[in-house]
Amino acid sequence: MRRRLGLLLSAILVMGAASACGGTDGDPGPAGPAGEIGNPGDQGTPGEDGLPGDDGLPGAPATERDAVDSIPLFGESFYPEGVALRADGTIYVGSLATGEIVHVPPGLAKPQPFIPPHALAVVGILVDNATDILWACEGDVTQQGPGALKAYNATSGEEQLSVEVPLGSFCNDMTLDDMGHLYVTDSFTGTIRRLPAGANAFETWVLDAELAVPQGEFGLNGIAWVDGAIYTVVTSTGSLYRIPVEADGSAGPIEQIPLDQALGGPDGVKVLPDGRLLVVDNGSGSVKVVTLGGAVAQVMTIRNGMDVPTTGDLEGDSAWVAEGQFDHLFPGGDPNPPSLPFQVRRVRLP
Repeated sequence: MRRRLGLLLSAILVMGAASACGGTDGDPGPAGPAGEIGNPGDQGTPGEDGLPGDDGLPGAPATERDAVDSIPLFGESFYPEGVALRADGTIYVGSLATGEIVHVPPGLAKPQPFIPPHALAVVGILVDNATDILWACEGDVTQQGPGALKAYNATSGEEQLSVEVPLGSFCNDMTLDDMGHLYVTDSFTGTIRRLPAGANAFETWVLDAELAVPQGEFGLNGIAWVDGAIYTVVTSTGSLYRIPVEADGSAGPIEQIPLDQALGGPDGVKVLPDGRLLVVDNGSGSVKVVTLGGAVAQVMTIRNGMDVPTTGDLEGDSAWVAEGQFDHLFPGGDPNPPSLPFQVRRVRLP
């Protein structure tokens, strides 16, 4: 018993002595390895839908003209020849048989009177938007008297100028260059006349046997100005010509354009925005597009089956082309009456 108390006392003394010594702390040990990445938390609940946006602006309304592919012309003897469009969308149509001109207001498809019937036949017509003039080739188809080039106010219809075309000539179609000079074809004499801007008398621009045809045939017809040159057609031969306009305004050498397909009886000619030519071919009852450039011009038919189409003009992605039905008008043609009403038909452009 005494021995156990001694051992216990010795242990207490040893512990007290160790506590009284007060030794320093050791250096910290190295950090343990990083713990693993925890799992992602649960996805929160979706937010509420946003409010709808404002309505867009309404689209442009379709016009009456947009919905049709033809414009009927009143009268049993209209026989349309010339077609021209004004920059505001007005369409003008002239009558070979009655001498009248009607107009179709922008966006509409019903013609209204404009120039009343008169003695001279209305052939080619053209709008000069810079001067608000409607030009009209007018002639006596019987060749009993002279014809005339007429200038009408395109808004009021008031006649503003009349330039006489000599007896034995036939004023047919026109084009304007970028200076406002007017070039006019004569179908009987192989002549292209020029009316300088602001003038009231013609000058002979071209008179050449290559463009002339035998008496009784129809010669020079549609005409267009393209990048410093005049392009024109001869109906009876189906030929297409290029005539450069020189720096002094005179005519350069006449060049016949080779074609990969024949034109049956070209009439009206217009320039498409890409520089190709739209040719109305009444000999084949078709509308064609001619691609210039290269050794041979390429001819593509875009509309067939028309009843003696004459001329046309451009509106957007279409051309409005008159069906003249002249085979019912002249002796030796179709003795049956024409198909009524006469029509100006939409031809979609490629």
